[in-house]
Amino acid sequence: MVLDVVSPSVLERLRGVTTRRGRQNAGCTLLESLRLLERALRAGVRVPIVLADREAQTERLSIALGQAKEAGSTILEAPGSVLEEFSEGRSADGVVALVETRSFSADELFALGSPGERLVLVAVDTKEPGNLGALCRTALAAGATGMLVVGEGTDIWHPKALRTSRGSVFKLPLASLPGVEEAVGVAQAAGFVAVGAVVSGGQRVGALGRHRRDRALYLGGEAHGLSDSVSETLDELVSIPMREGVDSYAVNPAAAILLHGLGPFGDRS
Repeated sequence: MVLDVVSPSVLERLRGVTTRRGRQNAGCTLLESLRLLERALRAGVRVPIVLADREAQTERLSIALGQAKEAGSTILEAPGSVLEEFSEGRSADGVVALVETRSFSADELFALGSPGERLVLVAVDTKEPGNLGALCRTALAAGATGMLVVGEGTDIWHPKALRTSRGSVFKLPLASLPGVEEAVGVAQAAGFVAVGAVVSGGQRVGALGRHRRDRALYLGGEAHGLSDSVSETLDELVSIPMREGVDSYAVNPAAAILLHGLGPFGDRS
């Protein structure tokens, strides 16, 4: 495949999405590995631009580039130093790509799936993008119908979130809102039971998961969890039993336990 050399204008476009605001304005983000490119293409996500290092090309990369070109991507040659800039020094497997972000409105997100079987994970003030990506991967595996990211400064489309999600961001429907009050209101207006995860004082997940109902599971950030004022607005609270003296589960293991119990794979006996 004969590749045109990447131009300064294209590099400037890619640099424009290296910030959260830039990603929001452009509706695009960067992916930094061959695995993520392959998964984005399989998910049917639009990939406008792919930068490839000719010297790093392998048979697997050549196949992916061919698939990207068939899907309408512009394939450009770039030196390894440019790829390292966009991957922050990590190995990019010879490829960096601009990919469109696919987001729903909150109302659309809560309408997806079959009534009585809907399950949405609501991540509140989870600012660490690695945690957001891990939560997305967990929600997809547990059978959630979507994920709502809540809070100023949260960014599910951060490149680190893409990496830790292992491509789940391309499969699980996503939406975002700036405030948790609106996130609770949208869920309840759609007929969902709003369930909050708290360290203690909540019901066991087995008691909540016995009957089919549309549920939105609210998880707070690692440091402080859900505030008391937010918990008071929710319909139900759930807690995971823990050994005495332990502060809490990390947010992703907690999500895995609770989503499994509330979702389609939970014990209904």
